[in-house]
Amino acid sequence: MFGRSDPEQVAAIGFSAGSNSGVRELLRSETDREALSMVASIDGLHAALANESLHKADDPTSYFLDWKGQIAPFAEYALRAARGQCSMVITGNNLAEPAPGLTRTPFAMRKLFEWVEKQPGIEGYDAETTRAFADLGPPLPLHIFGAGKLYCFAYSGTRKEDHIAQANIIVPRVLRHVLLPLWTGKAEA
Repeated sequence: MFGRSDPEQVAAIGFSAGSNSGVRELLRSETDREALSMVASIDGLHAALANESLHKADDPTSYFLDWKGQIAPFAEYALRAARGQCSMVITGNNLAEPAPGLTRTPFAMRKLFEWVEKQPGIEGYDAETTRAFADLGPPLPLHIFGAGKLYCFAYSGTRKEDHIAQANIIVPRVLRHVLLPLWTGKAEA
């Protein structure tokens, strides 16, 4: 018989649709959100786009049909990570057509980060900080941005094989270079 378990640290890692639906559902709940010490959304941050006539350059939320339902759960956790209260990794590539009417992951990730940056007290990484991630090895991200303990990696690639590589290559890197140091206090040897 199993007894009650009260883990000190809990991580949620989702790839593709598992991130877009499963992780999002966890993040909708304040109780679940508070219990998570780390979230990784691996090439799965997709959302329905709003009509272009509604886009406002100074309002990242205006680009999405349903910011509150689709992106806000991730954005609120990302803000906590940017403030150092937890850790979050978001990755994505430019899969040509994730589905009709949906954003490509790097676009949604960039707009989410723009929203985070607009919040009081948030400063993005400087050049030195982003250079430190260059040792992750190939494939190297095209763009790295973030703040605090929020790490965003945009990769090249428009084919389904590039999407699958996110699971085969990037997930182990997230475990090794982010989750392991977070939980053990030691970087990978």
